[in-house]
Amino acid sequence: MKKLISHLLACATILASVNASAEGFVEGVPVRIQKTDYGTLHLVFIQLNQSFASTGCDSNYGLVVLDSNESAKAALTFAIAALASGKKFSCYVRDNQCSAYTGSAQTFPICDIYPALVN
Repeated sequence: MKKLISHLLACATILASVNASAEGFVEGVPVRIQKTDYGTLHLVFIQLNQSFASTGCDSNYGLVVLDSNESAKAALTFAIAALASGKKFSCYVRDNQCSAYTGSAQTFPICDIYPALVN
């Protein structure tokens, strides 16, 4: 029994350390997609059904997609497909890369690269 408990504690420690580093892929089922303009930036906010590990932003229950690169166009397409199908949307975020969007005082992680539709 002690060996089992020891093994379970080791697994829990590994899982906790995996969640401690937030830079990387974030995924969740979109529940809302909102297009907005924030100053000169044209943004899309993708609210997810659950929060994820901290990325250094105020809130971690959604992603902001900027119009700054080609991945943004694909991200919106994948997010809409995920919203319609109930599948997960996935995107790469980096620690402390945050953006606000109109109507919110909070900042959210930026969906930077590698958007995808996943099961």
